[in-house]
Amino acid sequence: MNLKDKLEGHFQRLTDEGETILKKCGYFNGKFGAVYPTDLEYNKWYSSAKNLIGKACSEQGIHYKQIEDIYTRSKGSSYHMPGCLGVLESTYEDFKSGLLEDTKAMITAEVFTDFIEQAEYLLNEGYKLPAAVLMRGVLEDSLRTLCKKAQIVSDSIYGGWMRAMIIWRDTANILTSGAIIGETYGKTLQLHYSIKK
Repeated sequence: MNLKDKLEGHFQRLTDEGETILKKCGYFNGKFGAVYPTDLEYNKWYSSAKNLIGKACSEQGIHYKQIEDIYTRSKGSSYHMPGCLGVLESTYEDFKSGLLEDTKAMITAEVFTDFIEQAEYLLNEGYKLPAAVLMRGVLEDSLRTLCKKAQIVSDSIYGGWMRAMIIWRDTANILTSGAIIGETYGKTLQLHYSIKK
């Protein structure tokens, strides 16, 4: 089961759970029956929903900001659970439609896959150094992209970008002299070869 399937299963489970909680409270046509969801039920459900939305579309996404805003403005009141459920359902629909995927990231991942295939071919043909250089470039660009996405910036000579570049340099040195193993956009790249000088 891949990550997309896991997320989709979790979306379905949380949507069903939210609907069950509201139904138990007699929620119908925009109004509650005699009771609201308990704080325990709501907060447990809300935490899982917010975490899932953050994983599916990042904490900078509109869905994440919207569910967080509802919760903050209502000061965690379970009366607003239907609004949060609506955000979760909207996120799920966008997720199923492929609207949450970052187009630039998808194109970059395809290009990286091409480079990785080229590196494997070069390695199989005995061109060890060009294969290592190609993989080094893929990892360098991946690290730079991930740092930007995580908003890692240099605040001192030992912070942020500098730290990331030191990690990259060490990784690149390993690539040039050792095995090629890396991770790009969640897809584990394993080349079952060793590069030896």
